[in-house]
Amino acid sequence: LGRYFTRYYRSLGAQADRKTDRNSFHSDFLYTLNTQSGIVNQNQALLNARDEILFKDSPWSIFSALQMEYDELRSYDLRVGLYGGVGYKWWDNGTTLFKTRAGAGAVREMNTRDGTADRWVPEAVFGFDFNHAFTDRQRFVSSVDVYPSLSNLEHVRVRARAAYEVMLDPEHGMVLRLGVQERYDSQPGNGQANALNYFATLMFKF
Repeated sequence: LGRYFTRYYRSLGAQADRKTDRNSFHSDFLYTLNTQSGIVNQNQALLNARDEILFKDSPWSIFSALQMEYDELRSYDLRVGLYGGVGYKWWDNGTTLFKTRAGAGAVREMNTRDGTADRWVPEAVFGFDFNHAFTDRQRFVSSVDVYPSLSNLEHVRVRARAAYEVMLDPEHGMVLRLGVQERYDSQPGNGQANALNYFATLMFKF
């Protein structure tokens, strides 16, 4: 006799961007819940925010960043990271954007269940953004950040995200975003090292 499974996959996402001549702010949020036959296989939420101070006629910038991560299947209830550093814009012609960043900060895993100390741990951060507009209504966006531990050289985390956006209704700012997000942790505790998510999000830009 075969077994029948019922799988439910839910995803909720949001993004906010604001840019002036002197400042650039970006934040994104993604929540996913995956259950199969009543068993939770995935229940996680990830929030990222980055604020940049821009300099007129210069590719350099200064940034501060926040990362908050909830994952029911990891050995902690909440992971919080705070970072600061410098960014450099290599290319921005209105169609293609490529910029990098480097800095340092600290991360803390709260309410741990594997005996790990609940304390702030220093981390570095290296990352880049690459965006390309194919047409006025279609574009590709991507972001990668690598977080090597400064107290344990064998521990590194990676967060990568890429998406294809299609403007469905320019008048109302309706955008369909199809994407993938990968989280890697070389020391995941009781969880898996890789967490790969696919998502389809309907957004409204104001």
